[in-house]
Amino acid sequence: MSSDGKQKEWDRFVGRLKDSDITVRIIAEHLKMKKPNCEVTVPELRIAPDYDHRSEYFDNGDIFIKCGDITRRYEVKGEKYDFYGEATLPLSWKMPHNGVKVIVCNKNAFDRADPVPVAFYLCNKARTRAILVDVEETREFWYVSPTQPDNYDRTEESYCVDAKYVKFVDIEAAKRRFFRQDDEESVE
Repeated sequence: MSSDGKQKEWDRFVGRLKDSDITVRIIAEHLKMKKPNCEVTVPELRIAPDYDHRSEYFDNGDIFIKCGDITRRYEVKGEKYDFYGEATLPLSWKMPHNGVKVIVCNKNAFDRADPVPVAFYLCNKARTRAILVDVEETREFWYVSPTQPDNYDRTEESYCVDAKYVKFVDIEAAKRRFFRQDDEESVE
């Protein structure tokens, strides 16, 4: 890939990363509501200045929850699709045996993760519903499949799971709470 091509790909990535930060913070609100006695932390978003420095800026997780002495990592992905349950997932996710393939994450990213995430939240475009992939409950059903990331001209290996093993959760209240807090902070 040419230097210009790498930089264009990088610029697209940075735009999507900044947009995804809102999604991460909405899920953090959801987790605060679900686990009110735990400390929920969203690490600072660090972005490399350019494509060539990207390897110095790998993130170490989207959200961390500390309950007592135990800290757990959660990952959040924003989707370009509006789904509300398994029946409304995109047709492109349908598998030959009538199952529905859910792409959990990039295989390499998961394999190098330390600590390993306990769950993935895959949020719909409207940020009102999410697919919850509990790693402990679903890991034995994961398989590797080639996927093509949105807006990229390459394939990569991803971990996938049949949709029958995931849960669909309503995050609309967390979204309202997040934007209400954001509005209050901008007024001050």
